[in-house]
Amino acid sequence: HPTTVIGRSGTAVIATLTLSGPAPASGFKVQLSSSNPAAAATPAFVSIPAGRSSVTFTVRHFKVAQTQTVTLGAKVGVTSLTTNLTITP
Repeated sequence: HPTTVIGRSGTAVIATLTLSGPAPASGFKVQLSSSNPAAAATPAFVSIPAGRSSVTFTVRHFKVAQTQTVTLGAKVGVTSLTTNLTITP
């Protein structure tokens, strides 16, 4: 999964969120976020089914006038993770 992309309207990258172990019987609902949705947008939530330890989702990115570093976040309960995606013109 790339950490730097060329911003274009209507394009996307696939992201993978991996847990340290399998999700419980009830699964997990993970809240996703983007520090700059105009440059890179995530779904609001993804679900990790029971027994699974990862899920993939699409991050749409858009044309930018100058290089943008966007922080993507994932939160389950009080646990949160972030990563950066750099979008270039």
